[in-house]
Amino acid sequence: SIIVGTIFESSKLPLTIGVQAIYLLTQTQKGISAMQLYRQLGISYNAIWQMKHKLMQVMRNSVCWAWCGWMTPIRAMSQLAPSADAGPVARHPL
Repeated sequence: SIIVGTIFESSKLPLTIGVQAIYLLTQTQKGISAMQLYRQLGISYNAIWQMKHKLMQVMRNSVCWAWCGWMTPIRAMSQLAPSADAGPVARHPL
């Protein structure tokens, strides 16, 4: 299955709801409340609250989110990738 090994593996919610929640969470700089997700996705508030907090925990632990702040993953990856005319790449101290 496509969700094995992901945070959605034990979820009873459809994968489409999870993907929509990720999209909505990553499209605002200040974030989105669980109540707003509840209104937009149309599933129970308790399920949305749990999903949002699980997603936020994963985002907080991600190296990309820690380095780039709140932005879409595509923008974050484009900022981490060296450009062709940038010259030597400085390594980030870990």
